[in-house]
Amino acid sequence: MGAYAAWLSGTWGDFAAVRGRPAGVPLERTLLVADFEPPRACLDRHLGGLPRVMVLPSPPEKPLPGVAYHCFRTATNPIRWDDAVDEAIRGGIDTAAFFLPREEVHGQTLLRLRRLGVRHIVLAGRGGPRVVSPLAQALRRKAAALGKNMLAKLHFASEGDMTEEQCRFILSQAPPRGQAAPDRPLRIAHFVNSLNSGGAERQVCYAAVAQKQAGHDVRLLLRQAAVGDDAHYRYLLEPHGIAAGRIGARWDETFPDAWRRGGLLPELFRHFPRELREMVADLLGELLTRPADVLHCYVDDCNSVGAIAACLAGVPAVVLSFRNGNPTNFPGLLRPWMYPWYRATRGRPGIRLSSNSVLGARGYERWLGLAPDSTPIIRNAFHPFPVPSREEALRCREELGIAADAPVVAGIFRLQPEKRPGYFVECVARLRQRVPGLRVLMAGVGPLETAVRAKVAELGLGAVVLMLGQRPDVPRLLAASDVLLLVSDWEGTPNILLEAQHCGCVPVATDAGGSAEALDPGRSGVLVGLNDVEGTVAAVAELLGDPGKRRHMADAGRAFVAEKFDPRALHEGNLRLYRAALADAPRAPLPRAA
Repeated sequence: MGAYAAWLSGTWGDFAAVRGRPAGVPLERTLLVADFEPPRACLDRHLGGLPRVMVLPSPPEKPLPGVAYHCFRTATNPIRWDDAVDEAIRGGIDTAAFFLPREEVHGQTLLRLRRLGVRHIVLAGRGGPRVVSPLAQALRRKAAALGKNMLAKLHFASEGDMTEEQCRFILSQAPPRGQAAPDRPLRIAHFVNSLNSGGAERQVCYAAVAQKQAGHDVRLLLRQAAVGDDAHYRYLLEPHGIAAGRIGARWDETFPDAWRRGGLLPELFRHFPRELREMVADLLGELLTRPADVLHCYVDDCNSVGAIAACLAGVPAVVLSFRNGNPTNFPGLLRPWMYPWYRATRGRPGIRLSSNSVLGARGYERWLGLAPDSTPIIRNAFHPFPVPSREEALRCREELGIAADAPVVAGIFRLQPEKRPGYFVECVARLRQRVPGLRVLMAGVGPLETAVRAKVAELGLGAVVLMLGQRPDVPRLLAASDVLLLVSDWEGTPNILLEAQHCGCVPVATDAGGSAEALDPGRSGVLVGLNDVEGTVAAVAELLGDPGKRRHMADAGRAFVAEKFDPRALHEGNLRLYRAALADAPRAPLPRAA
């Protein structure tokens, strides 16, 4: 929950109001964890002054005197922060205050604090702060989680449900669309989950850089703060001065006036489930305090949130970008509010759709009941980079303890269910039996990392598979490898296939989603069946044993990528969509429901 969602919830009351110091909060021994940078007045109101230590999702824009700042990673359980926070607690902190939704103050975090010596927990609420013990609150959180899980198993949980009628009612309250000024560059905001090492995140950065170079005013709005793994692609933006910040990270004092000018009512948000309400409120706050002509959103959760917030803020043009198959292919990512919101915004003036693959576009059209072939295809951009030399590739092998003549397979992907890292390891186990001296470079991070490491150990692959984590030198790894293996059960346009072909590392990929569109099957790479282990192993083994065939396919791959994924096509395609959305004939605003 960012600053604007906190304001809407009423938990923090009037940010400008100040009252006396709450009893029992020893500021000199207090650490505050907040998911937005609280204004001084908010701290005075709820703590009675400044805490000794403050832990935020990103470094403060306006640091307060005498406060030591640290960062934590949002949406983690237990909350992840660096060791310096633990050291600060051991140095004399006995009270931890949270400006977070209570649902995000998990039991594991509380127990960790207790082990470090924290004896008092301060939770904010409408009636003022409440002081509890870490152990008691941890037990409450555990009981609440068990109860929620039980209700879900019994199908009694309704959190997240919305109807298309509710969505249309909310949209009926939206102000008329604004208009972009014809005599100045476009104000473009991109909305994406984070800057982690995913394919969509990279394409956002490519699009933003091209638009900035063309003279437009560009910024990135993020769901997760750009710190740690979630800041992977910041290096693409910084040379161009492109700002990237988490929505709701900071309070803008102009927000209440902008809210009132928009004619928005807090009661409107009672229709939203909590998760959606908080995201919409924080994005809406960003769009009201710094208006945009275009909001370009990526992936389903950001598409839904972005469409709602943009309509309520009167943003003239919105692009919802599909980067994969529709979310029914990913049960862990599907939310019940996605479908009704897509349906409710279908055909609304100023809203345009796009996809980066034909197969992905056709899947969304069937799911949402759209006209066939109605979704524009804008291919991913591939920015060619210098390919590491043979000497550099050999140095990389030497650093990793791999012989110059060893057969090497690369597996570079996030360790998430749709990438099937467990299936990848099973294929490697079979491949080892056919290819003597095999080595595998596995790079990537994700929630399945612990399970993957356990499977590598279980199958006795510790001397074969090097798990390298998130790496900044992917081109070196590809140049040092002979074959790339990607076994996902669904893909949009996997950037790693483009990189591999550019580096001369021949890809073998499952025929999943847009993978077939990211290589030239049979010429620049090999497609295999989704669950054909033997066929996959045979294809990789054949390539490893035939250097001449690899060289021929590598040459074809470089030419294929350069021709089909020209960066200019991404930039020009996006601008065409923006102009089409901005040119939608204005019509009378929909009547507001009584």
